[in-house]
Amino acid sequence: MKKKFRSFSEARKFAQSLKLKNRNEWRKYCKSGKRPNDIPVSPEKSYKKEWISMGDWLGTGFVATQSR
Repeated sequence: MKKKFRSFSEARKFAQSLKLKNRNEWRKYCKSGKRPNDIPVSPEKSYKKEWISMGDWLGTGFVATQSR
């Protein structure tokens, strides 16, 4: 059964509110046990259609070197 996650915009708003700086910080947060069940660990897989980048997800604006 597929998990039901928040809409992309709601989940991204939540992720940005955490003020994390990068993928490593996101992973650490996900492992901390604080992540709500309706926020995916791998947003790039859960929101394939809407996904832009981890920088967009976290609100840092950072674009990975290979994606520039």
